[in-house]
Amino acid sequence: LYCGQKVEDPLHSGFLKPIQGIVKRKPENQFAFVDNIFISPELVKAHNLQDGDAVNAVAVKSFNRKKNEITWAIHQIISCTKE
Repeated sequence: LYCGQKVEDPLHSGFLKPIQGIVKRKPENQFAFVDNIFISPELVKAHNLQDGDAVNAVAVKSFNRKKNEITWAIHQIISCTKE
């Protein structure tokens, strides 16, 4: 807060976004995607995500070292509906 007004922090604005979609996961992979947004093996395991599951999640901007660019990645799974 600055003088009683909320000031948008340019460092953090636009870095989080809600995601809803269907999980795409090949059985041989430990990772998955929702709308081409990466889901880490840790989150896949923690939520037992399978191909076709519907999720509500929060994505965060992150650096993709393989592509050498800023991309979105799922940071938190809020809810999951099994196929």
